[in-house]
Amino acid sequence: MESNLVPADRLIPRTFPRLRCTFVRNKGCDIRKRFHKACVNPSQHHWYTYTEEFCATRDEAIARLCTGSHELWCDLCYKPLFKTADYLFC
Repeated sequence: MESNLVPADRLIPRTFPRLRCTFVRNKGCDIRKRFHKACVNPSQHHWYTYTEEFCATRDEAIARLCTGSHELWCDLCYKPLFKTADYLFC
């Protein structure tokens, strides 16, 4: 997969070949919603957790990042829950 905006090398997560995303769940919010710790009021943190999956190739990792909108992206700021080598999105 190629991006017209960002070179593929800059999309690869720091944890490649593992795709690791850390996030918080918010009290009183839909259980499927995920947020950056800084995106919600600390008194509303329900729990801090992470997900991790293995991607065999760089193309597989980029494809997963593009299709995993609910699992891999913050539901408030719409930035990714993962970090790239140069912190492109953070």
